[in-house]
Amino acid sequence: RSFVAANLASVLGAKQGIALCDLDLQFSDLSHWGSETEPERTIDHLSAVVGAGEVQQADVKAVAQTRFGNVTLLPGVRSPLEGAAWASDRGVRALRLIGALRRWYEGVNDQR
Repeated sequence: RSFVAANLASVLGAKQGIALCDLDLQFSDLSHWGSETEPERTIDHLSAVVGAGEVQQADVKAVAQTRFGNVTLLPGVRSPLEGAAWASDRGVRALRLIGALRRWYEGVNDQR
């Protein structure tokens, strides 16, 4: 899944702005995609604002990393324990984040 999502994002990113959000709460393989270092910020830094339903584009940009041209990558959590908030309430936070991303990016690919 990660391989397909990464390649699809890179192809689409050549033509339009696209966001790739790593919501794989167990492995977060995409967080290291195109980088040799672990990301400093992850979607966990957005947890509070997403939980309150007040996520802004500036919040997303503070966490996002640009990969392979025009792909905006939101790195996933560092461990399954950190992913607990994202998985709670049937994934409401993840759905809110994806909804917000769809307002600002032409293409949104969420890797779950």
